[in-house]
Amino acid sequence: MVTTLESMVSNMGEEIKNIEERIIHTKYGDFSESQITYHIKEIQKMIFWGLLYADPKTANKYPEVDVPDYLRGIMRKIVGFNSMMSYPNELVSVIATLESALKLMESNEYNFYDYRKLILDAGATAGKMKVGE
Repeated sequence: MVTTLESMVSNMGEEIKNIEERIIHTKYGDFSESQITYHIKEIQKMIFWGLLYADPKTANKYPEVDVPDYLRGIMRKIVGFNSMMSYPNELVSVIATLESALKLMESNEYNFYDYRKLILDAGATAGKMKVGE
């Protein structure tokens, strides 16, 4: 198969177009999709750490962590990402689920296994967030 200059230039244009599509433009500058995806995974990890900090089997390893404050901090970070990630639909569910976990933890009806379910749900949903969707 003979490759013509025209087809090479055409293919280069497609490659450049694909690169441009992977750049997220924000008021703070441009970020690559991989940078945003990396931070989505970091948020997911932070959510799952909320399990270790509250689990009766492991909480004693982290006495300095105030779990309700930790959850509030995660929610603040997620809300800060909202516009940068082009308002992903899943974000509302993640925040609502974390808020439920926080309210449960602060209530007289706290049950670790109910809290665990909420945290796992929030983390799983966070992992489904996509840039620009």
